Amino acid sequence: MSEVKIRLKEYHKDFINYLKSINAKYDSLTNTWILDYSNFEEVKNKIKEFNLDSKVEISVKVPVVKKEKSQEGKIVMRLSRDGRYALLSINLLAFKEDIKSLISGKKKIVRFRVLPYRRKTGSSKGKT
Repeated sequence: MSEVKIRLKEYHKDFINYLKSINAKYDSLTNTWILDYSNFEEVKNKIKEFNLDSKVEISVKVPVVKKEKSQEGKIVMRLSRDGRYALLSINLLAFKEDIKSLISGKKKIVRFRVLPYRRKTGSSKGKT
């Protein structure tokens, strides 16, 4: 969850009452008020309204979401010697129309993104 921490350099009763009204929580260990990021713009406006710009320290904590890198590549369709078969075995993200064109033979190369490999769980088939 994104949060904002506000530390007052000097006591200001009206601003503290405002923070309480928006359900900000006071942390006595760090002497900061902690509130949800959704109230941040409104709080900045109140700081200006009370002329507290130089009397307030603000820190914003926004969680970072890591995304796996996707790989870009191409599918080149190779047909069997007699031209009847093609084997495509890959997890990918591509436009539906490009895949249809590839299968129908209108295109021989398609741009796509490779999706991360997902290991199957459960019992293995065919092993005796």
